Amino acid sequence: MAIAAPFDLQISRSLSGQSPPLVYAVQKYGQWPGRFCAIVAVVALLFSFSRLSFSKLVASDRALRWLAVSIILLMLVDQLLITQSLKSVWGRVRFRDLDPAFANYTAFFQSAGRSAGQSFPSGHVAMALVFTPIPFFLYSLKSRWALASLLAVVAYGLLVVYGRIAAGAHYLTDCIFSFGLAWLVGSLASYWALARLHRERSNRASQVDQR
Repeated sequence: MAIAAPFDLQISRSLSGQSPPLVYAVQKYGQWPGRFCAIVAVVALLFSFSRLSFSKLVASDRALRWLAVSIILLMLVDQLLITQSLKSVWGRVRFRDLDPAFANYTAFFQSAGRSAGQSFPSGHVAMALVFTPIPFFLYSLKSRWALASLLAVVAYGLLVVYGRIAAGAHYLTDCIFSFGLAWLVGSLASYWALARLHRERSNRASQVDQR
């Protein structure tokens, strides 16, 4: 972010207005995959504790349960707690709302006040990266899809980053912050959830051996 900050305004000026179809798609639909992922995680977790017949698969697959938990934790901490709180109190004027002389532009580390704008950080990028626990779980479970899922999550995140900058809705540093925070929180949530998963599996294995 420190390296990108001096170029924030220049990058936004260069990319703003480019790729209108992509910008529109990201603006309108960019958050829906992440929202769908979060909804599926909540439903899967609820089903894992129910006694309904069609929920037995979810209940028996502890990896799926803890993956759902990590996604929900990421959503709550990153998207709802940190991102939305900063957007409402920090204040940064979006590029598309700057005056013609860019006199009201501020760097990401300069709070412009609550009423200035909600450019920092990017909620779209944070929502797009709700998928980040999936590669961690697949890698831990030695799945051959781990690398593919990692590349897919990163590619989708970068697509949303480009779309939001081109829309004049965010600067590069807004997106870098959201990108990095999602991976940090996602990795910590995954580490905690995977530790619980392996502990549960070890306990079950010990109980089987004792029998």
